[in-house]
Amino acid sequence: MIGFLIILLAASCFCFQNVIVKVLFSQQSLLGLFALGGFVEPTLPNSFLLLFMRTVVVVPLLAALTPTLYPPTWREIRQLAHPQKRSLLVYALSGGVFMFLYLAALYIAIGLIPTGIALTLFFTYPVFTALLAWRLFGSRPSRFRWAIMGLILFGSLLTMPIAAAVAIASTGWASFWALLLELPMPYTG
Repeated sequence: MIGFLIILLAASCFCFQNVIVKVLFSQQSLLGLFALGGFVEPTLPNSFLLLFMRTVVVVPLLAALTPTLYPPTWREIRQLAHPQKRSLLVYALSGGVFMFLYLAALYIAIGLIPTGIALTLFFTYPVFTALLAWRLFGSRPSRFRWAIMGLILFGSLLTMPIAAAVAIASTGWASFWALLLELPMPYTG
């Protein structure tokens, strides 16, 4: 039950984060009473600034919570300094780079187009992940997966405005991030 609650909390935080990004990037009416937001322009440097601000909040929070949720965390992090764990360290850092890139592009997309459209387009990344996995790893999608990918793309086409290129870019970066999760990871124990 605790795992379900943690996932629900994480999903809520992810959604709330996107609302905050939209408010920071464009002025919104709050309950029809007054305008709020539009504090910064949706540019790459401002997107980096928001990611840095997010990091300042999330990293200390995770540093405090993680040992409670997974006690051997700090021991395993210290093990990354050993030469035999170098591939795991590169794997983790590569995942962080792709996650940074896709979030930066997603934040810009949220600032430029309606949030719902940006997120709908972003969540097409499993389609691109499956296609890249087929090309890079030879993991051919089944007929069922082809059908699901077609439905995902059709649904995203129904919401696509002209300014969706940045949202699609974030999808591409997320695909590379998800592919890293599919690579065989060295044993961490």
